[in-house]
Parts: sequence; C-alpha cells; structure tokens
Amino acid sequence: MAQDAVTQALAQQGVLCRHVGVSAQKRPITRGDVPVDQGGVPMTAGGRSLEGIFVDVTCTVRVNDLFVVWVPPGEVTLHGSFTSVIDLYRSGN
Repeated sequence: MAQDAVTQALAQQGVLCRHVGVSAQKRPITRGDVPVDQGGVPMTAGGRSLEGIFVDVTCTVRVNDLFVVWVPPGEVTLHGSFTSVIDLYRSGN
C-alpha cells in the first residue's frame, strides 16, 4: 500500500522510478528522533508513549530523466524519509 502511494505521488510529479523501495514502520519516538534545534518534543503525553510512523523511500532514476540537456547515461538513487507522530486522541487507542 505504501509503495503504491509513493509510486503514484512520484509519477504525478513526473518522476519515473526504475526501482522503488519503501520501508514503513510504527515505533516509539525516542529523543534521538527529535532534532535538538527544534526545541524537542516530549516523548510521552498523558503518561503514554508517543509513537510515530517512519517511512524511508528510495527511487532509482535514469540520470537523463533529471536534466533538460543531454548527459551520459547512468542511474542515480534518490533517498527520502518522513516521520509522522500518531495523534493519541484520534488513534482510538
């Protein structure tokens, strides 16, 4: 399901991946997940541990697809990640 969503979103932006890798996991948020320069976030709320969905995406594209001018053939792998905190009040847990 996540891979289909990623492939569709990238295609809408005109990015055609030759290979797509998607990994998604639900796990507790630890202090190492929170950048210090954003002031941090409490790791618990209402006595409950905060959890998040962590998604990592890789997309291998042909170099020629990235540039308007001609470049030698080849491939490059692009990486991206996203984290979303699970809303304790909407999750129904």
